[in-house]
Amino acid sequence: MDDPEILSHLVDSGISNAQLEDVAADSVHDVASDFGFIPWVAFGVIAYQSWQRYRAGVPLTTVARWAFRRGSYSTASRGAAYFTTLLADQAFVGTVSSILLRLGFGRYDVQRDFLEFIRACRRQQKSRLKIVQRHGGWR
Repeated sequence: MDDPEILSHLVDSGISNAQLEDVAADSVHDVASDFGFIPWVAFGVIAYQSWQRYRAGVPLTTVARWAFRRGSYSTASRGAAYFTTLLADQAFVGTVSSILLRLGFGRYDVQRDFLEFIRACRRQQKSRLKIVQRHGGWR
């Protein structure tokens, strides 16, 4: 920096470290108060949907795995929103990052389910091929 006026303002702005610490702490507390209610709503919806699936006859292990996965996605999305809001000091940025991460998790689930389906089809195809080979092929 060549401008002595800007340099002196940056070095000696007249704000003490204690004042800066108070501003930072107030900002964190202001943001943290906004984040208290929403996770409980998400976990409540997950619990309700899990209960409905269980009552519909889905095995408990499947329901528990599904609920744990959704809960972990919700927690990770919430953490991303909190972290980016603290970094950017804008709630909108945190909301966008949370939504994008949740969409990414949803896309991951679709891809994983599709790959499991393809693997099941491949296993079925291999078993049918073995049966055909054992019986001497087509007649």
